[in-house]
Amino acid sequence: MAQDRIMASSDIRIPGTEAIASLTPEQRIRNFAMALTLVGFATGIWWYSIQAVGKSETGVDQLRAEAQEARGEAERKSSQQREAEELAELEVTMANLEQSEGGELIDAGADITVAVAAPDAIAREEEELNLAARNKAGGGSGKPLWKKIVFFWRKE
Repeated sequence: MAQDRIMASSDIRIPGTEAIASLTPEQRIRNFAMALTLVGFATGIWWYSIQAVGKSETGVDQLRAEAQEARGEAERKSSQQREAEELAELEVTMANLEQSEGGELIDAGADITVAVAAPDAIAREEEELNLAARNKAGGGSGKPLWKKIVFFWRKE
């Protein structure tokens, strides 16, 4: 059907093989040169793309060093976070002790000795804070927790 339409068209067309055979040698050389240029250009782009993917200007050794540094930083942050969590768990005042092993509340007025592994001045300051917290918990006159969090810089 397509062949019939081509033959019936107003302009006279010749088949492709005959058209190529009718080209002059100069036209053939120009066509081959154009084809060779286009193939060379496409090959050059392909080769550059393959070479450029995953490479950096600074080199592989520097990338490895940066990756190792990032891993070390992540480990330091992770260990610091673990230490902070452990310290937060250990920081307990007398008023915040919830229950003993027997399930009874610890009496804030009970005589409890707490060992502090710190220099004497720091230990005394911690003891004063514990006593103040115990007295505050016994009186019941304290700020709500949300006020302590939001207004942490204000003193009573």
